[in-house]
Amino acid sequence: MTEQLPESFDPQQPDLPSLGVDPDPVPEGHEGEAPTPDRDVEDPS
Repeated sequence: MTEQLPESFDPQQPDLPSLGVDPDPVPEGHEGEAPTPDRDVEDPS
């Protein structure tokens, strides 16, 4: 295995987690929408 890793590669902080489980699972009942800063404001349209 002779992978060419970039110099900025840090094995302690990989870009993608190599975990068998989701480190940040979606909570039950999640609506599937990203929260927006004006979520509680009346929609002007």
